[in-house]
Amino acid sequence: MSESVGRVFLLESPNPDDLLDGTSEAAPLSQLCSQFGHDFASFFVRDKKELKSTLAYISSLDTGDCNAMPLFVHLSTHGNGDGLAFGQDFMEWPEIAKEIIKMFRCLTPSDTPYGGPIVLVLSSCGSKDQRLTKLFSRVHKKDKLEWPPEYVFVFDNEKVEWRDAIVIWALFYRMVPQLDFLKKKGKSDIQSFLSKVSNLGLAELRYFRWDRTEEKYFQYPPKRQA
Repeated sequence: MSESVGRVFLLESPNPDDLLDGTSEAAPLSQLCSQFGHDFASFFVRDKKELKSTLAYISSLDTGDCNAMPLFVHLSTHGNGDGLAFGQDFMEWPEIAKEIIKMFRCLTPSDTPYGGPIVLVLSSCGSKDQRLTKLFSRVHKKDKLEWPPEYVFVFDNEKVEWRDAIVIWALFYRMVPQLDFLKKKGKSDIQSFLSKVSNLGLAELRYFRWDRTEEKYFQYPPKRQA
């Protein structure tokens, strides 16, 4: 048995029509991520109460037993520029940021922080206009959050087709062993990957990375060819 290359928690909140149509990210990505060597678990989130309880559950992960593997918290749901939908509940970005920060504080305590990179993935329409990175920065400055979620991936499109999302995230999780999040050179490698995704003509990804020296997020779109 080969060693795992990452850990993926996928939180999915389809609407009832999606459920009947079978348009799920969890089902295909469960199979693919397992084939790619990831430990994978998915959660069906029906409202914001379940989102909060699921993030709290993930925060109880044993941070001392990770072997520096990247941990992915992948939110798959509907949304727009104001926030994300979970069932009939709509959560604006400040409320979502609050719950993610709660989880992150538990995963990165000063005594036994999670040893690998923690990556937040937003798979939704409207994530192009997400405010989470700005809100994380604000909490870092005001409330002594040692550092906020350091790696955030979002779609750089207003709307994204479900089938396109499956292809893109399958490529993303397949490439994880080659994307070194922790090394400085990893920024260039990740941007090169974003460019390859962009060239497919399906949708584009944008990458946010927290710089501990500058204490701010830098964002990286796909590299454009001259």
